[in-house]
Amino acid sequence: FRDVPIGHDAFSNRKIVVGVDGDLEQEFDRMINSVTVMMNKKHLSGKVTSQNLLINKNSRKEEPAFFYGYQEDTTGWMEYRHRSVWQFKGGATYESDWKTEDASMINLFVPYKRSTIRLEGDMNRLVQAGIRALSVQIKYPFFSAIKQDRITVNTSQPVTDKYFEITQPNEQPDVNYSITWIKNDGSTIVTNGTDKIGIIFVDELP
Repeated sequence: FRDVPIGHDAFSNRKIVVGVDGDLEQEFDRMINSVTVMMNKKHLSGKVTSQNLLINKNSRKEEPAFFYGYQEDTTGWMEYRHRSVWQFKGGATYESDWKTEDASMINLFVPYKRSTIRLEGDMNRLVQAGIRALSVQIKYPFFSAIKQDRITVNTSQPVTDKYFEITQPNEQPDVNYSITWIKNDGSTIVTNGTDKIGIIFVDELP
C-alpha cells in the first residue's frame, strides 16, 4: 500500500474566478485602461498566497482566475481577501479596500455612473435684464482626478438643448457649478451652487 496526502496542492487546489460584468467590458474601449485584482490568502500554516491578475482590453475574453492550495487549512479554507486597482484613461486611479470573501467568484462592476445635467431657463427674462450671454462651468472629483466642463450660450439662443454628460464615482452624487452672466456693458455676475437633481436653472439672477 502507498499513503498519498490528499491535502497536497496537487489534490486540493481552490479556484476563484474573476467575473467581468458586461458593462465593464464596454468600458475598456471608453474609459478604462486596466484593472489589477489582488488576492491574498493567509494559511493556518503561516504561509501566505498572494496573486495579482491584470485585466485589460486584450485579456478580458479569457477566464481570469486565482488558485491556492492546501496549507494546513483545517478551518477558514474558503476565506480569502481581495481588492482591485483601476487605471483610467487620462491618468486617474481608484483603489478599493481589502474585502474578505469565501465565494468562488469575484465579480467586478464599474465603480462609476453616467448622468446628464441639463440647463433650463427663460432666455427672454435674461435679455430683459440686460444679459448678453452666460457661461456655466461644472467641476467634480473623479477618483484621483478632477473633471470640469463648460457651456457658453448667447441669450439669443435657446438653452433647452444644452446639457453636460458626466461620469462620476458611484458614491459622489453632487456636482459643483458656477454661472457667469455677461451683461451688455461687459460686466459680469457670478454665482456658485451644487447640483443634486440634474438641472441647473440659468435664469435666476442673484
